[in-house]
Amino acid sequence: MRKTSLIASVFLVLTLSVLGSAQNASSSAKSEPPPVDLPKGGNAWAVHVVRFGGLNADTLRDITIKSTGQMTIDSGQGKRETMVSPDALRMLGEAILSAKFPQLANAGDDPAGCYDCYMTAMTVRRREPKGKDKRYSATWVPTTVRSVPEDFVTILRMVLSLSN
Repeated sequence: MRKTSLIASVFLVLTLSVLGSAQNASSSAKSEPPPVDLPKGGNAWAVHVVRFGGLNADTLRDITIKSTGQMTIDSGQGKRETMVSPDALRMLGEAILSAKFPQLANAGDDPAGCYDCYMTAMTVRRREPKGKDKRYSATWVPTTVRSVPEDFVTILRMVLSLSN
């Protein structure tokens, strides 16, 4: 009886390890920061947020907001386009244009033992004061959010509140 129980336990551990590794591999394949187009004009910006993962590695939300006010939301049940209110757009724009992004952000996408966590990938593009087009990206899971610059998290919270 004990031998059968030991064999069953080893089998379960191996099976769960393989499943966890497979899910982690699929999450890593998607962890590239999402692309985003930059509108024309001075002080232009755009932010693209994708949240995916969890137990079935589905995309939970895909949100793009541009300085033109256009917001596109794809929640897996079809795309929805809308305009952001002028006041909300101004506040988000101020946060994006004043954000201090490091040259290289810590990816923060190592699941650190959280294979069923959702992942957040964000790209911010903005036209800098001298007209240079700059792109900043970060990817993280809840257990690694502390490794991401605070401005990314602040912008994420604003984007999520506008997309509800």
